[in-house]
Amino acid sequence: MIDKTIINNISEEPGVYLWKDSEGNVLYVGKAKNLKKRLSQYFNKNMLNSYKTPKLMEHASSVETLICNSDREAFIQERKLILKYRPFYNVIIPPKLTFPFIRIKLIKNGIEIKRIDYYSKENNTIFFGPLPNNRNISSLIKYLEHILISKNGEYIKSTNAEFWQNQFDYAKQIIKKPHNLFVLLQQKIEDAKKNLDFELAKFYKDVYETFSYNQAMQKTFIQTKKNINVIGWYKHNNYLLLSVIFYNDGIWFLQKDFTYQILSSPENTINEFLNSFYAKFELPEMILLDKACKDFEYDLAENIVFSETKSLEDFIEIANKNAENNYREKINKYISTNNLLKVQDKLSKLLNVDCSRIAIFDNSFFVNSETVVGMVCVFENGEHNQKLNRHFYHKVNYNRNADVEYMFWTIKKYLMKFSDVPSVLFIDGSKMQIDAAVEARNLLGLNIPIFGLSKNERHQTEKMLDEKGEEISFEDTEIFNFLSDCQYIVDKYAKYYYNKQEIKNERYNFLLDIEGVGLKTLEKLIKHFQTYENIKSATYEELCKVVNKNIALNLTKAKK
Repeated sequence: MIDKTIINNISEEPGVYLWKDSEGNVLYVGKAKNLKKRLSQYFNKNMLNSYKTPKLMEHASSVETLICNSDREAFIQERKLILKYRPFYNVIIPPKLTFPFIRIKLIKNGIEIKRIDYYSKENNTIFFGPLPNNRNISSLIKYLEHILISKNGEYIKSTNAEFWQNQFDYAKQIIKKPHNLFVLLQQKIEDAKKNLDFELAKFYKDVYETFSYNQAMQKTFIQTKKNINVIGWYKHNNYLLLSVIFYNDGIWFLQKDFTYQILSSPENTINEFLNSFYAKFELPEMILLDKACKDFEYDLAENIVFSETKSLEDFIEIANKNAENNYREKINKYISTNNLLKVQDKLSKLLNVDCSRIAIFDNSFFVNSETVVGMVCVFENGEHNQKLNRHFYHKVNYNRNADVEYMFWTIKKYLMKFSDVPSVLFIDGSKMQIDAAVEARNLLGLNIPIFGLSKNERHQTEKMLDEKGEEISFEDTEIFNFLSDCQYIVDKYAKYYYNKQEIKNERYNFLLDIEGVGLKTLEKLIKHFQTYENIKSATYEELCKVVNKNIALNLTKAKK
């Protein structure tokens, strides 16, 4: 289980948190008014409000946090991240990402006020939003109509352009500086209560709460409506942590973190980062930097603006907070990644090949099973890239050397289907499996180096082989541990897809008829016992190691 000390350095600001497993998969996304207080509740058994929470904490290995200006802003970011990752422990997935806006538009002989579900750049138009709390949005629109376009209960009919321009300017004033409006609404609430008109008091209260709650979101909704990248930074020892917040049409839609070692100065490191980053990505209309950095001559000076106004300082402040947030974990990850790069370089020198993009292959199947899975995992710069995982299902081969043929088909299918091939292939197996891989590669006219990783009787990595099946001797434990980890990961995924397919097989259907056995329980049984025959022959005591006593008893009775 994850150690409670992980929250020691968590901010007490509002924001979003992401629980992740050991491989970086997002398990759960949540929001909080106080991140540290909320995350500490996960370690207090009396505060757990869901039966799923203990399970979540069993699988959680780390937590990532994102600091926001307010809990309203956190609500929007939470929704975006849930839709992006669709985490297993988030029971309710929001149906859409967008929040509504109120659009106030100056038109000929009038002003149009309406709710819309999108933002677009328009002349003579004010947008209020996005509105995460939009329950009473109709009351707010009704009140805006009352003070802007109606009088004595009737809509104003006027062809005076100056009158409507003044009303439109008043609307701008309300949105940008609502203090006077809040005072007026509070007075109207009190007056209505004194007159015992509680329905009217509720109306004004709804308007006040909807406006005041969502008014804080205007901090996120930049009034310039430009596409802006805000660069925040934090220095710790000789490390520079950068946080880039992307605003598209004035709305925060993405945030990314970067960590670098400072070789000269923070400003020079930022300059090198900007040159490298925008060589790959399109330049925004504005790059916003902290005014503390303005004395340096940046290569992209034409695109850079410094935080020399209060409104721009607000955006730099939140970016700087995110740069500092979780800085110890970010630095540790940077060091870990650099160590992987060093191991990759050592492996490249040992084999005299480019090991920046490794693909490792494995098969999963069992005797008397109709399921055969070929698995491919890709490691880029030493890190497992799960997005590049691929698996294939093969027809069962009852020949004695079936595994060799399965390896041939896995290699061939992968190399035929995906043009962006790795720089080197590793095969889980010995000389026979290597020969099958070489045959598939040669058949396709490719020239990718192939190596093998053979295991001992305890199913542990034992040695590395070249294309001829001869052992490659080396004593570097970092290389050995890296290859062992790669082999473990591909084996794990191969078994996962094997078990997933086995559950679909009809011969397991009768197990689902046993009281207490659902798909989750069946998956646990297959994962532990590997085959139906092993489940069938398992004793009551062996079953109790996987499921509770009642289910184990029901399974034992069903087998008689």
